[in-house]
Amino acid sequence: MVNLDIQRGEEGDRQSRALGRGQIVSIRQESANGIGRRVSTYRPGWIIAGFCLALAVVAPLVVLPLITTLFKSFASAPTGTADLDNWQRIFTEPRNLSAIGTIAALATTRQAIALVIGGAIACLIARTNFPGKHWLELGFWVTLFLPTITATLGRVALFDGPKG
Repeated sequence: MVNLDIQRGEEGDRQSRALGRGQIVSIRQESANGIGRRVSTYRPGWIIAGFCLALAVVAPLVVLPLITTLFKSFASAPTGTADLDNWQRIFTEPRNLSAIGTIAALATTRQAIALVIGGAIACLIARTNFPGKHWLELGFWVTLFLPTITATLGRVALFDGPKG
């Protein structure tokens, strides 16, 4: 078992000011037999600035299309004025209500199945040591970062053969 004792002292504060906006943290790691060592970590301010810059670039690319779609959903086709006719039609037509119910039922069922299977596999990976454990974990990470359509097309090609 490892105990972490985080200390901030004057030395760390002076170094922090001298090095910029980074953060100096002195950590004492102590193992079970009582032997300890000090570890210093430094987080420079340019990393934080890089994350803020990336957020400033990506946020408008995500938020602006959502806002545009929301505003256009209120526009009426014949007159171009803003009203709630589109939203009223979505929630009053039986065909749309049936589609919404089907989507909700499918989403709930799939999430329940994924939770049970994913939880069992996560416990298996975390608690046991079996051959291919790291390959299985790598497969889950790869599918997490692959775009959804690419992964779907890959599974279709894998399981359905050359017919697609």
